[in-house]
Amino acid sequence: MTSRVTPMAEAWIARFGDAAALARRLRWDGLSAGDFQALPARRMRDLADAARRAEASLQARDAPAAKAVLHALDHGAAEQAPLGRLLAGAPDWTALRSLRQEAAGAGWHGPVQAALGRVALAHGIAALHEAQARLHRDAQLLAERFGFRADALRDVEGLGDPHAGGRRVLRMEDADGRAVFLKPRPLDGERLLDRLADALGPEGSGTRLPDMLLRPSYGWVAEVRPGEPPALRAAGMLLAIADLAAAVDLHAENLMPVAAGAAVLDGEMALHPDLPLDLVPVEARAAAAALRSGVLRTGLLPEPHQPRTLCGLAAWGASGAMTGRDAAEVAEGYAQAFRRLCDRGGARAALARCLPARGTVRLLLRRSAGYARLLERLRDPRATPDPKALMLHLEMLCMGMARHARRRPVLWGVAAAEATALLRGDIPRLWMAWDSNEIREGSGRAARCAVLATTPRAAALARATLFRPGRARMQARLAQDVLSVG
Repeated sequence: MTSRVTPMAEAWIARFGDAAALARRLRWDGLSAGDFQALPARRMRDLADAARRAEASLQARDAPAAKAVLHALDHGAAEQAPLGRLLAGAPDWTALRSLRQEAAGAGWHGPVQAALGRVALAHGIAALHEAQARLHRDAQLLAERFGFRADALRDVEGLGDPHAGGRRVLRMEDADGRAVFLKPRPLDGERLLDRLADALGPEGSGTRLPDMLLRPSYGWVAEVRPGEPPALRAAGMLLAIADLAAAVDLHAENLMPVAAGAAVLDGEMALHPDLPLDLVPVEARAAAAALRSGVLRTGLLPEPHQPRTLCGLAAWGASGAMTGRDAAEVAEGYAQAFRRLCDRGGARAALARCLPARGTVRLLLRRSAGYARLLERLRDPRATPDPKALMLHLEMLCMGMARHARRRPVLWGVAAAEATALLRGDIPRLWMAWDSNEIREGSGRAARCAVLATTPRAAALARATLFRPGRARMQARLAQDVLSVG
């Protein structure tokens, strides 16, 4: 490799390492030097195709307005573009303001940034149109379930990261001040957690989820109001539910304290399989290995080398230093919930009773902050002065590749899916169906990226067979020990 270094490889070496390291990586990924050289051209073709599709989408909605928007975008003046006509809605929505800022950027200089701006703009407008259609279609159900008046919409606010074509969580408020959240994905994880909480009976009232309206590919959630920090025993009960449900990513932002307990606001990563460490990005493997054991995987407890305020226990106002009595209360809540859940046939039977036959789980490979940093680099003309540098940033996504048993790179599809999502302006969303071992990417196509050895459903049920009294006591003690460390 050192005798035949391609220009693209030279750029990679200058940014990421020496020639020997590049040669090792090529062998590990199953790539040749020729493959490596072809990557930037392939990525630029992907970006050009996405930009053409985005432009066609805008033209189909309103050709004169689309022409004016694209002209304004090319000249860094998207704020003056007739976006309201393309949206066919109120132009002062927070979601639209955010979209306009993203489209205008800090200056979309050059073809790469202009193409990214067009893609983000078209997908964002299409996502808002989709949300409007869902609101109109579900208006009667929203009134019956939540008392929400869809015909008296006062405000819409976009929240969180864009996934799968610019789709975000939207908070909608009516003229009476009643609010609901539109989640542009199935609520399967939340439904599983809520069923397990319901199985606890009155003891689980502090761990019930907000009221939900389930639709085939999306869902509505009632807004909950913050309350006083609830009893720590409820935290232990939620820890038991999340442990049995193989849930991850229940950090502080995904929970909210309410009067009776703490409400889970985002449970899409329930039934999360134990991913092979080769699937996890290199920089996250040490943390992933440390989080494989029981209660530590949930995100409710402090992670090694992370601020304690990030863990889900912060919803109880108890993420900092805890007294021994506080920690013991959490541990007792965990043990109490497991005794209640497993009193009829054990943990596996309890999970099977509450587990719907079908559902989806989002995979946690790289935290959203890591993707956001990559996306920021793609959008910043100072960080990406030319297409080659842009492709090098995308190449960082390929660090987590692994080989199949036949020594074929099985995760090339995962890295390509991540890169494709970033070229759409999305934070990548990789997911699995509960009853399938195929990893899929979150676009409308839902293309298969890779295959695991088992399904999330089978893996969770097999894991539940380990939940015997001795393990429950050990996990309760582990939670107590972790929380007792100041």
